[in-house]
Amino acid sequence: MEKDVKAIVAENLTTLRKNKNLTQSDVAKLLNYSDKSVSKWEHADSLPDISILYKLCEIYGVTLDYLTHADAKADALDLEKQKNTKANMNYIITTIMMSVSVVYFIAAVIFVYSILILKMSPPLWQAFVWGVPICSLLLLYYNRKWLKNHLLKAVCSSVLNWSILLSVYLQFIDYRMWLIFIIGVPIQIIILLGLRFNRKQR
Repeated sequence: MEKDVKAIVAENLTTLRKNKNLTQSDVAKLLNYSDKSVSKWEHADSLPDISILYKLCEIYGVTLDYLTHADAKADALDLEKQKNTKANMNYIITTIMMSVSVVYFIAAVIFVYSILILKMSPPLWQAFVWGVPICSLLLLYYNRKWLKNHLLKAVCSSVLNWSILLSVYLQFIDYRMWLIFIIGVPIQIIILLGLRFNRKQR
């Protein structure tokens, strides 16, 4: 029985250390122990005493019960995967928000420039409208790079389609180019058919 516990603890300690990107030397320093002791624990040659086990639990952020059970290895990998997924999603969301902020910062600069420097009347308020298709393009790029979501791709493509047409219409509003929106209908149909095709391919 003692042999089984040694083997279980050894395997879990090794997995947890590697998941934390620590060396045996790093763990030894944290515990104020020798590298050889850590190596013995991970090779099931010996079992740490209870106080050391508790310290190891604190280092790895697990419970003693977790450390001494055979299925902990799979649980540790799942936990690490969840953490990585959450971290990646936070990074993606932050990147998207920063990109959108930059687009509308530039739009604001253009708007203010048209008032203060160019003395335009009315000012270039359409810059804010043009921000929508630009942001849609950025979302399509990030979706292709990271998310690979077909529904999001279809939504962004639809917004891109209609927002470009709206931007062009508003940019040249004096010409009353409302017929331009007819162009968007076949494009929208293509987008919807593409979404349907991608769903069937799954």
